[in-house]
Amino acid sequence: MRALTLPAALFVLLAAGAAARAAEPIRLGCIAALSGAGADIGTRLREGAELAVAARPDIAGRPVQLLVRDSKSDPSVAQQQAASLQSDGVSALLCSSLSSEGAALAAAARAGRMPVPDLLASAVADEITGKSCNPWTFRLVPAATTIAHAVARFTAGQPKLSAGGFYILGSDYLYGRSSGRAFAAIPGIRIAGESYAPLDTADWTPYLNKVSQSGATGLWLPVALGSPYVQLMVAANAMQVLRHVTVLAPTGLPQEIIDQLGDAAVGAVEPASAVLMTEPAVIPVADAYRARYGRAPSEGALQSYIATGIMLDAIAAARDATPAAVRDALQTGHFDTIIGPVRFRPGDQQAIAPVWSARIEKLPQPVAGSAYAFVAVQKHPAEEVMPAFDQTGCVPR
Repeated sequence: MRALTLPAALFVLLAAGAAARAAEPIRLGCIAALSGAGADIGTRLREGAELAVAARPDIAGRPVQLLVRDSKSDPSVAQQQAASLQSDGVSALLCSSLSSEGAALAAAARAGRMPVPDLLASAVADEITGKSCNPWTFRLVPAATTIAHAVARFTAGQPKLSAGGFYILGSDYLYGRSSGRAFAAIPGIRIAGESYAPLDTADWTPYLNKVSQSGATGLWLPVALGSPYVQLMVAANAMQVLRHVTVLAPTGLPQEIIDQLGDAAVGAVEPASAVLMTEPAVIPVADAYRARYGRAPSEGALQSYIATGIMLDAIAAARDATPAAVRDALQTGHFDTIIGPVRFRPGDQQAIAPVWSARIEKLPQPVAGSAYAFVAVQKHPAEEVMPAFDQTGCVPR
């Protein structure tokens, strides 16, 4: 009897151990700027990730756990938080809010200090999938040069838009400078003036006076989303700059600004959007976001929702939540999303997906409670606007 009982007990113990391992949570790290200059962006990215996890709370019986950390809008803090999350056993990273943070994490991964996949849904600086490219860093949103190529296609049919040239008014950090360089490099674009303001700028009057004095008919606006962006657009409206200049917002205008400006926002252009709230497949997610958070989603929140869904799909496909297995699944997978199929280009891990030029319009019916929003006017297939791999500066390793 004892000879029979011991193996049976051992079997029960082994089975219980396997069940316990199966029930261990799958941990995702969300490094978001929840304080500092990028707090508004980071909050929306965190909320988008939360919404995606709430829609899919477990994978193969294992609960999904989102571990949120504050980068404080500081690239060095973002790196420290990434190291801490690795110690916590995360399978992947999400939510990086600013291009400077994304570039810092990509540089750490390229140097071999961050062997965990990181999917960026907000940072657009070329450097991230260019000189800092590596097998662990993936990007969903278009890069600055891709955005510039979309602008070239859009403005080619808009002679009145470029009649007086373009003024570049950006934030004085990696994203603003990178986007400004990419825009100025577009063939046929005439630059009427250029200014870069500190991230915490509150008084935009001196900069807007320069825009008006330049005679520009177009305004390229790579300004970091958040309170400064709100203050800028409110001031531009009060100074009637928006009556004479068409705004080209490379990362869109936050929905709360659009709602606040109302008719004054109509006509502003987003030349290369990765996701639009008004697209039929996106509207249910926008409604779910509003039901949960009480407001319409920003573009960043939707991008974060999509990125988190892709990450969860990759983990499910890998049947293994280890970072290396998730990385491999991201590299080889084809993902169905609310913006259509997405895959990542080998080498620089940039998403191959179309982008849209969009214009703010008054909607026939509100979406997620908003009466005004960006509506698509031109679709740009990825192969027509993405730079060729040999033009990215990426040297795989």
